[in-house]
Amino acid sequence: KYVRNIVDSRISVGEFFLPFIFIVLLVSITRNQTIAILSILAMYLIMFVAIIDGWFLGRKIKKLIAAKFPNESTKGLALYGFLRSTQMRRMRAPKPAVKRGDKSF
Repeated sequence: KYVRNIVDSRISVGEFFLPFIFIVLLVSITRNQTIAILSILAMYLIMFVAIIDGWFLGRKIKKLIAAKFPNESTKGLALYGFLRSTQMRRMRAPKPAVKRGDKSF
């Protein structure tokens, strides 16, 4: 629950990846090959930024978990946080319990 609150309290690049991919799909079927190629390159750029953002999120999660629960294992929590951050906020299950920007976790 603590990891979910950490993830849900921030805006991440990964949650906008799926809608962006849909736009890239629509743009990539245009007749203008330059625009199609640029949109696909933009998709890879966003994917790279989302992975880097997830890496920083994982480090933050491990640091906060180690500080709050010093004798607990952090194994798998960074990956869980990253995967949750790549889901659109409305589609997350369980539903987010904290608002964006909330620091009360």
